[in-house]
Amino acid sequence: MDQANDPNGTGISPAEYLRGALASRHIVNTSRRIDCAGCNPPTGELPLLYLTAPRQALTNTVCELRLRIGKTTDERFSGTLHLRGTGNIRHRDYEFSAPFEVADDETALCLAFQWLTPDYPTLIEWAASIEPEKKMGLTLTDIARVMVVKPQTPP
Repeated sequence: MDQANDPNGTGISPAEYLRGALASRHIVNTSRRIDCAGCNPPTGELPLLYLTAPRQALTNTVCELRLRIGKTTDERFSGTLHLRGTGNIRHRDYEFSAPFEVADDETALCLAFQWLTPDYPTLIEWAASIEPEKKMGLTLTDIARVMVVKPQTPP
């Protein structure tokens, strides 16, 4: 994606990004492209899709999800990205969808998304999935869980 269509370097055009970002008030309507060194799995393996989230977060705080979309060839890789978070209490859902593109000269696209935790303790299961362009019926998914807890109050 060229600089004119992607001024923030996210790999997602502004119009496409806003269409996805406005789908949910709970995911902050901004993402940023990040260095993939901070988004690689600790095992050293590089899967096509890798999602990371904090294991624990406080209520009413902004947290970050990190996502790595890799590729196996030298060709451009594009499709649609879906993020969905579901809480086990009150079943509050977080959703985001937008097109993505990994250029021919890149090995991966790494993005950070911010989201606001609810004001009550819960376990949120995040699922990231990508639907590659021109690969009908293929979906790749990764999952991360975040335990949201209330801050400790001094006695």
